[in-house]
Amino acid sequence: MKPAFEEGGAFREPLSETMSMPALSEKSLVSREFTLTGHTAGIECLAISSDGRLLVSGDDAAYVFIWNLSTGELVQSIHSPVNGAISAVVWVHIRDSTDPCFVFGCADGSLHLYRRRHATAMFEFVSVNCEGHSGAIEDLSFDNVHHRLASVGGGHPQVWKLSQTGFLSSIIKPPTPNGSIARNVCFLRGAEELLVFYLESHEISCYNVEPWHLKWTRAVRTRIGFAVIFENESDDPCLLISNLLDGVDQYTLPNFEMTRRFQIDTAFNFPIHVSTARYGDWIVCGGTDGRAVIFSRKSGEILQEISQDYDQHDKIIPMTQIVSAIDVQDRCIVVVGDCGLGNASISVWKDRREDNLRSAGATSSNPVSPRSITNLNGVGVIGRVLVVLLFSLNALAFLVLLYKFPIIGGRSGAVWKLRSGTLPERYQSHEIPDGRNLLLERHGDKGEENLLVSDGLDHQSQTETSVPLHTSGLQVLC
Repeated sequence: MKPAFEEGGAFREPLSETMSMPALSEKSLVSREFTLTGHTAGIECLAISSDGRLLVSGDDAAYVFIWNLSTGELVQSIHSPVNGAISAVVWVHIRDSTDPCFVFGCADGSLHLYRRRHATAMFEFVSVNCEGHSGAIEDLSFDNVHHRLASVGGGHPQVWKLSQTGFLSSIIKPPTPNGSIARNVCFLRGAEELLVFYLESHEISCYNVEPWHLKWTRAVRTRIGFAVIFENESDDPCLLISNLLDGVDQYTLPNFEMTRRFQIDTAFNFPIHVSTARYGDWIVCGGTDGRAVIFSRKSGEILQEISQDYDQHDKIIPMTQIVSAIDVQDRCIVVVGDCGLGNASISVWKDRREDNLRSAGATSSNPVSPRSITNLNGVGVIGRVLVVLLFSLNALAFLVLLYKFPIIGGRSGAVWKLRSGTLPERYQSHEIPDGRNLLLERHGDKGEENLLVSDGLDHQSQTETSVPLHTSGLQVLC
């Protein structure tokens, strides 16, 4: 396929800003939380759940591991030796369900969906589809709006509709093979369009999903090892491409003008994953020298290098090809995986802003006790509403008691009927000229009953057991 250009879409030479390994910032932005071990072969894919609680990883030995990112524990392992290496994974969402689900793709082109129906349960197999691709799955992307899954395998893309029962059905006819190798896919503009990136031909094709048709094709100057789209409300969309040469190129959309290159040292050409964090302010990419790098997207500065744990005496330094990052409630999580030979590990890094906030609170000149019910720091909106509601109900109960127990002549009292195993019930109101609590006995047809006489100032029994004024078990008899 020859590159096709629309008006204004011609390739331009790089601008200007090629960044060459500036000095590192003194302050680390993320700190290592865990090192996850257990994979016995190179890690091919990583995916963090949308709530930041779980991580799914897949390796060349056909193992899928699910990790708890709060504790670093291995939650579950899935082995699929018949289908070959696990080459891609993505979290998906079934319509009208809150169950966490993920799909992983294998070397034989199959797609497997797993679902967890209860918070404490294991992920269960739901469905497998082996009909869409004849070669290894290279990439997966999910559309949360229309519940569609896009995949690349065997050199071509495919789009699937995810049913409420967890089954995948194809909704497009794959494009006619033309010699170009599709490398990865991204949904664009509210998931109405799908971008397909081709490795050797330097091409990017944009398809309208439904109905499926080609809208345009562009070409860039380098091969495309991996690509991601960054979109937010304040900036124009931008395209980040791992160029298989010396780093990551940033392009503006839709004019495809290259605005910056984020340069990294690479020992050899190899597809390196790229991710964004801090709502697009950071670019996280892997490397071939045992480290990943965090760049500032706006300035191009290297903010931090993330080193993997490995033996310094090893002759082979693991590649940190696979990276993933996510922002969850003003917190950032970055994970980096080895994709070399032998045992591989995953390092989990978390934003240090939480530590800084805790330190600032500890050195405050007027600290608030964390046990105080009025300390609402770190409490969400629902928690604040519940606290306000609790105070309101207690105030209302107090007003009701004031109405039921009016003060007569500066002092009032009540007679309470004592029943075994229950709170006392009010028998009658009275005035007490002097004294506090008096234990009386009333004789009647039903036998003797113990009565507690109390004044309006001190509702205490002779055993000094408090009578809770706000309890719903307090019943007025007269």
